[in-house]
Amino acid sequence: MELHIITPEKSETFSIVWLEVQTPVGNFVIQKGHTPMVLPLSPNKPVAYQLTSGKKESLQAAHGMLEVNRNTATLLLRS
Repeated sequence: MELHIITPEKSETFSIVWLEVQTPVGNFVIQKGHTPMVLPLSPNKPVAYQLTSGKKESLQAAHGMLEVNRNTATLLLRS
Protein backbone atom coordinates (compact mmCIF):
# COMPACT_ATOMS: atom_id res chain seq x y z
CA MET A 1 0.00 0.00 0.00
CA GLU A 2 1.08 3.60 -0.42
CA LEU A 3 1.70 6.01 2.42
CA HIS A 4 1.55 9.72 1.63
CA ILE A 5 3.02 12.04 4.26
CA ILE A 6 2.10 15.66 3.69
CA THR A 7 3.44 18.55 5.77
CA PRO A 8 3.49 22.31 5.07
CA GLU A 9 7.13 21.91 3.98
CA LYS A 10 7.04 18.77 1.80
CA SER A 11 5.16 15.75 0.50
CA GLU A 12 6.58 12.19 0.42
CA THR A 13 5.23 8.82 -0.75
CA PHE A 14 6.36 5.42 0.50
CA SER A 15 5.45 1.84 -0.32
CA ILE A 16 4.59 0.20 3.03
CA VAL A 17 3.40 -3.07 4.53
CA TRP A 18 1.70 -1.61 7.60
CA LEU A 19 1.19 1.64 9.49
CA GLU A 20 0.52 2.03 13.23
CA VAL A 21 -1.01 5.20 14.67
CA GLN A 22 -2.28 6.29 18.07
CA THR A 23 -5.59 8.14 18.18
CA PRO A 24 -7.79 9.46 20.99
CA VAL A 25 -9.96 6.31 20.64
CA GLY A 26 -7.08 3.80 20.59
CA ASN A 27 -4.26 2.39 18.46
CA PHE A 28 -4.80 1.27 14.87
CA VAL A 29 -2.64 -0.92 12.67
CA ILE A 30 -3.45 -0.24 9.02
CA GLN A 31 -2.71 -2.68 6.19
CA LYS A 32 -3.75 -2.92 2.54
CA GLY A 33 -7.51 -3.47 2.25
CA HIS A 34 -8.31 -1.69 5.53
CA THR A 35 -11.75 -0.15 5.92
CA PRO A 36 -11.73 3.49 4.77
CA MET A 37 -11.74 6.01 7.62
CA VAL A 38 -10.53 9.41 8.78
CA LEU A 39 -8.89 9.65 12.21
CA PRO A 40 -7.29 12.40 14.29
CA LEU A 41 -3.84 11.51 15.59
CA SER A 42 -3.03 11.75 19.29
CA PRO A 43 -0.70 14.74 19.77
CA ASN A 44 3.01 14.03 20.18
CA LYS A 45 2.66 10.25 19.79
CA PRO A 46 4.78 8.13 17.43
CA VAL A 47 3.58 7.00 14.00
CA ALA A 48 5.35 3.80 12.92
CA TYR A 49 5.42 2.02 9.56
CA GLN A 50 7.29 -0.74 7.77
CA LEU A 51 8.57 -0.17 4.26
CA THR A 52 8.21 -2.98 1.72
CA SER A 53 12.01 -3.30 1.93
CA GLY A 54 11.54 -4.49 5.52
CA LYS A 55 12.95 -1.34 7.15
CA LYS A 56 10.88 0.07 10.02
CA GLU A 57 10.51 3.84 10.31
CA SER A 58 8.79 6.15 12.76
CA LEU A 59 8.05 9.82 13.20
CA GLN A 60 6.39 12.00 15.77
CA ALA A 61 3.91 14.71 14.88
CA ALA A 62 2.55 17.41 17.13
CA HIS A 63 -0.80 17.43 15.29
CA GLY A 64 -2.28 15.52 12.39
CA MET A 65 -5.00 13.53 10.67
CA LEU A 66 -4.98 10.18 8.90
CA GLU A 67 -7.14 9.31 5.91
CA VAL A 68 -7.26 5.61 5.03
CA ASN A 69 -8.54 4.10 1.79
CA ARG A 70 -8.26 0.48 0.62
CA ASN A 71 -4.82 0.94 -0.96
CA THR A 72 -3.54 4.25 0.44
CA ALA A 73 -3.03 6.05 3.71
CA THR A 74 -2.49 9.80 3.85
CA LEU A 75 -1.01 11.55 6.87
CA LEU A 76 -1.61 15.30 7.04
CA LEU A 77 0.84 16.67 9.60
CA ARG A 78 1.75 20.01 11.06
CA SER A 79 4.18 21.10 13.77
